[in-house]
Amino acid sequence: PVRTFLAGGGAEMEKNEGLEKLEGGENVEAGGKAAASEVPLQMSWVWKRRAVLQDKPLQLQRVIARGICLHLLLALVGLAVFAAMHSTAFNGRSLHFVYSSPLSAMWMGLGGLWFSTVFCLWWVVLCPSFTRAGHYYWAGCGALMAVLGLICLISHAASRNEGGAAGAALIWILGGASACAMSMLWIREDKTSRTMREPAWGCGLRCLCSGREWLVGWMVFLQVWMFAFLIGVTIQAASSAADYAAYPPIGTVYEIEAMSGVTVQMHMFCQGPRSASATMVMEHGGGANCLALKGIADELSNTHGMRTCIYDRIGYGWTPSLYVKGKDDGFPDSGTLLQKLLTAAGEAGPFVCVGHSAGAAACMRFAEAAKGEVTGIAMMDGYPDLIVGGAWRPGVKKYPGDSPAISGTQMFAVIAGPTGFTRGLVGDPGETYVPKTFRAAMTALYAQTRFWLAQYSDLVVEKESGDAAYLYPLMGGVVDERGVVSYGRTLGAHVLVMPASTTVHKECSATYQFNEYCCSRPEETWCKDSALDSSLYLAQAELYATTVGTSGALEVAPLGTAHGYPYQQEHYGWVVEQLVKHFPP
Repeated sequence: PVRTFLAGGGAEMEKNEGLEKLEGGENVEAGGKAAASEVPLQMSWVWKRRAVLQDKPLQLQRVIARGICLHLLLALVGLAVFAAMHSTAFNGRSLHFVYSSPLSAMWMGLGGLWFSTVFCLWWVVLCPSFTRAGHYYWAGCGALMAVLGLICLISHAASRNEGGAAGAALIWILGGASACAMSMLWIREDKTSRTMREPAWGCGLRCLCSGREWLVGWMVFLQVWMFAFLIGVTIQAASSAADYAAYPPIGTVYEIEAMSGVTVQMHMFCQGPRSASATMVMEHGGGANCLALKGIADELSNTHGMRTCIYDRIGYGWTPSLYVKGKDDGFPDSGTLLQKLLTAAGEAGPFVCVGHSAGAAACMRFAEAAKGEVTGIAMMDGYPDLIVGGAWRPGVKKYPGDSPAISGTQMFAVIAGPTGFTRGLVGDPGETYVPKTFRAAMTALYAQTRFWLAQYSDLVVEKESGDAAYLYPLMGGVVDERGVVSYGRTLGAHVLVMPASTTVHKECSATYQFNEYCCSRPEETWCKDSALDSSLYLAQAELYATTVGTSGALEVAPLGTAHGYPYQQEHYGWVVEQLVKHFPP
């Protein structure tokens, strides 16, 4: 049945050299030397087996049948790997990864599942009327799949702790190599077979309009798209492995006990004299890494003799650990982790915490965790409690419903991050980034596969934490009807607030137009909302300066500054001036 199905009723079994089959079931040698009855019974099976082994069409059919069984098995293995890794990443369990991400192995399983499934469908449904071009096509696809799998195997093996992804790459290698071999065997043995019908373009519209040709076209279309993703996965694996060698950590990786039974590894780089009056600790923004504030730290240490420390939070930059928090698992917040990290690094207070964007909230958590040691907080265009992770607007509009940012980040974590589609496009700080020599390193760190899972985990935890995600209940704060927070001056620190001018000022004048569209259409709903949000940001910035610490100041960044001004060439010097002015060495 296999032969009839796959070969379409091809030629009968060839007569083997020196053997003839008689109607009475007797076998004799071609030269008539002896009758089959004279052959011992135990030898007759051997001669029959020899006839089967020498029958090339039958061998081909058996190879193909076993190959299809192999691909069915590989499809099941790929499905199991994909389901296990996807569940590991997104089911909400507490898991700790070091220099790795389940998303890498997940794509190895998904690629193997897709390739083997399409291969089986193609052979079972379309092979009876295959063209020779179709076999050449699948031989090429199989060879490409095997090469991609080999590159992924080498790349993941060269990376740190990606052994699972390296092992799953064998699915690609086995599936691709067997697919290539099966098609090449068929081409070699059946070049003149009538099953090798004429190509579609040889029979005109009659073939092009058939359901079979449409099916073939759609399968080729989907296959090309999927290969684009698999090539991206391969590029991401090779690039990530190269990044580890090209951009080693600039600081030291410390082990700290986050909680009982959980030890994490975190990266920190400190410079400047320890005799400085206070150590400036830099908190990068959400999704960024320590290099975002390295320009400011270098200037403070090299020019003003101040002690500075930059570090990477869990899941980002050169910090090896990625911790996916489960619900209510007791894993400490970033402030407590930073306090433990500074202790492990031998850094003693007092501290001034400088935070950009989401780093402003991290600074406030650090001040809460290390009360008495934090004498200053600098907030650069960050707005804790007014807007939360995943929200599009501040104030009472912070969560109009389920945040689309969570599902969007999950989509990026599954599709964009592991496939390398965002490599070099997302995370590039731009031409005016300082220090320029670290621009490539910052972009490469942003492109790590585990970065997207860290982003997703942070958003989910913040949303599921509910009121516990807010700082104002811990600091005697109250919220007004706009969603703006007044605090209770519970932190014994001087607070410097430095919002970007384009965040708090939506001006339209002859010399400055923040948004030309809204300057010409102020009555539009989007423009009204933008102006309202700007007023909320400014009101909240003023309250940070007056209600968070024992003293404070509001310094709006120079005209035209955008959210990323702390690491831009034209504005980072202004930040340094303000820090030295308010927190003199």
